[in-house]
Amino acid sequence: MTVMEYRTRDGLADFGFSIEFQPDRGWRVYIIFEPFYCGDEHTADLPYQSIDPDGRRYVNWHPLLDSLGDAKTVAGIWAELAQRYQHTRKEHALYAGLIRLHHRNQEQKTVISDCSTHPDDAVDAGETGPAHQAHAPVIPHTKAPAQPYSDPPQRYRCVA
Repeated sequence: MTVMEYRTRDGLADFGFSIEFQPDRGWRVYIIFEPFYCGDEHTADLPYQSIDPDGRRYVNWHPLLDSLGDAKTVAGIWAELAQRYQHTRKEHALYAGLIRLHHRNQEQKTVISDCSTHPDDAVDAGETGPAHQAHAPVIPHTKAPAQPYSDPPQRYRCVA
């Protein structure tokens, strides 16, 4: 068994491998550790990766590896591939978030432009527009005669 540490060419990720010889399979590269990616539940989805009957993750590389040197090379290639895969997933998530933000901003601009094309419905500070008067409670004018207490208030009418 050989233990190998590998740092990706960009210097941003470290991986650990256990390279073991198995007489019936040749050399197998087991994945001991890899970088933790925040919020990532999909490390099992990495390409060229399988799980053996003992539950250990390994690099599933074809054809079988027949030398330790080839196994080390495959470990490095897999680490670079896994790092690129994670980086691509992060970029995709970033772009998807930016697209959602752009769509929300466009929707808000549409609502604002709709208000400016219908100025009769616009509301100035301290006033109510026609659309809002139908839903506003009745506020009696100061010169209006007082109503007896027994009369129920009329909620949805305009009072001049």
